[in-house]
Amino acid sequence: LDYTMSINVSALNLHESDFVVFLKEQIYTIGVEPRKICLELTETSMMTNPLDAIEMLSRVRRLGVFVSIDDFGAGYSSLAYLKSLPASEIKIDKSLIAGICEDINSDMVAKATIDMCHELGFTVVAEGVENKAVLMRLIELGCDTIQGYYLTPPLPFPSFIQWVEDTLEDTRFVS
Repeated sequence: LDYTMSINVSALNLHESDFVVFLKEQIYTIGVEPRKICLELTETSMMTNPLDAIEMLSRVRRLGVFVSIDDFGAGYSSLAYLKSLPASEIKIDKSLIAGICEDINSDMVAKATIDMCHELGFTVVAEGVENKAVLMRLIELGCDTIQGYYLTPPLPFPSFIQWVEDTLEDTRFVS
């Protein structure tokens, strides 16, 4: 399968002086293309020391590895840092998606967040999508990708492979 693998990274990893060297060694040892790896870290982990985190993530990006900011909107990060993030993707927290089909204010916040992230050059992923109505509204709002139980719950690897094979046959999820 030709997919990108996302790997969760903690704030502690960003403080390890050999983190980028370790990552580079693993890429070489495993023989994976760096563009097939996406490191995910939460916005709150970025905020413990944002300038150091931005520097470390810039080094990761120079390796060719993608960076995703997870749970955006769940914490209290400054929007000032958003424009400086060396990330390619922003994953909007489910708290910003909840209620977009029932509440005009929730819908406006989701739309503004998606538009702002696009204007800054990020791909936008909506987390916590649990039904078709929310999926359809996110499509209307221009969201790039979704994640959530509407597609599938978290799966062990063999079940994931089976899900992918079944999904490729299901035209609801094939563009």
